[in-house]
Amino acid sequence: MIEGPPFPEDSVHKIVDYASLLDEALSVLLQNELQCGNKILEVAMDWPDTGSVFVLLKRRFVGHYQHDTFKYTEINDPHYWFAEYSTNHRPLHSVCCRWDEPLGV
Repeated sequence: MIEGPPFPEDSVHKIVDYASLLDEALSVLLQNELQCGNKILEVAMDWPDTGSVFVLLKRRFVGHYQHDTFKYTEINDPHYWFAEYSTNHRPLHSVCCRWDEPLGV
């Protein structure tokens, strides 16, 4: 579920720890994406705000999600990512996706 160069064990723990800090509704979204075969490429903390959580997925989102605590935005910027679901509150929590098509498409 975590993809990229071989991650040292402490990095895998960091990825899991950071992802576990996500807003509850985004955490459910992330779990669904991972169960559908999407993979985590990157996680970060404290960007853009102190307390922010950022998760980047390899493929476009498999599902279309709605919740009153987050919004969907298509960034479509090759310097960043294709789309994101981000909380409506600060600190910002985001699950973002790259351009690769979802599995099975």
